[in-house]
Amino acid sequence: MILYIVPDIKKISGGPRSRIQNFKNVFKEKDEEVIEGGWSKKLISVLQVPSQQSVYVEMASNRLFFIDFICLNLLKLKKSKIIPFIRDIYIELIPDEYKSFRGRITKLLNKLSNRFVCSIAHKVVFPTKEMGKLYFKKNAFKKKIEFDELPPGCFTTENIYLEKNKVKEDRIGLVFLGGINYSNSGIINYLEVARTLKVKYRFYVLTQDSNIFEILHQNNLEKDIIVDHIPFKELERYFKLNNIKFAIHARSRSEYDDLTFPIKILDLISLNIPFFTERHIPIANLMGSEYPLFQELKEIEQIEEKLEYYSRGHQYESLISILELKRDENQYENRYRKLLNMFKNE
Repeated sequence: MILYIVPDIKKISGGPRSRIQNFKNVFKEKDEEVIEGGWSKKLISVLQVPSQQSVYVEMASNRLFFIDFICLNLLKLKKSKIIPFIRDIYIELIPDEYKSFRGRITKLLNKLSNRFVCSIAHKVVFPTKEMGKLYFKKNAFKKKIEFDELPPGCFTTENIYLEKNKVKEDRIGLVFLGGINYSNSGIINYLEVARTLKVKYRFYVLTQDSNIFEILHQNNLEKDIIVDHIPFKELERYFKLNNIKFAIHARSRSEYDDLTFPIKILDLISLNIPFFTERHIPIANLMGSEYPLFQELKEIEQIEEKLEYYSRGHQYESLISILELKRDENQYENRYRKLLNMFKNE
């Protein structure tokens, strides 16, 4: 099986980079071929691929470059079985965000890219089956195209141990992780929790988006929230140094969020950080209906009660046990095996 990577991993960030890098790691461990890089490197690699191979295609932004149209066409001519991953369907669900000139260009390129990969695919995978159903409901094709789900996965951490005297902060920390410059990021929900509980707990926002400082200033919270950007591989140590024991996945429920699968949730599970979240359908399917930290974000008193209860030793360990079970069930290794089965069943 071959992994074909559309974007330059060095030029993307956040969830897409995490997903692609973790898939790449598994393919490398299995001694599988990975096609990536600039146009000449991709083209040379594709020309050397034997006929009738199995190719999994990872896209970050649902947009192919010109060289990818060429390379994927060549792989199709070589009778390769191709399974592409379509990450999201923003253009179908949030069309109002694409009304500007630049937005219309983005919408057109995304639509062309998605239709092209569907036209050459033996099967298409989405983060959830529900997203696939909606995509094909809104986009007609001459032939029926099979689809399945391939959500992001978990990874194994180093399990860093720090002596208690090295922990910088006595108060328990809560973290918001990820970008804030997109619709329904949830940052304002998080700030409202911080405003109410800032005396008892320490609040962190880890993001690359520089306008967070303006948002904090507008909400009079610039002195109450620590902002940082930490390389992904250093997150576990950072969390332990700062006594960060909980995260808040602050996105409110919406039609889109009930279709997609937030990569940061799998990252938090991998890092053993229990998280508060509303009951988004994909997260409920992942965690089970009895996960204790499902919580309406506006109910801050209930969040405070759960923080006090689950911060205690035995109760906190019960949350960690849940996360460890989910981590083992959702390793990227398992996603790789699912891909293998998809190709075998074609």
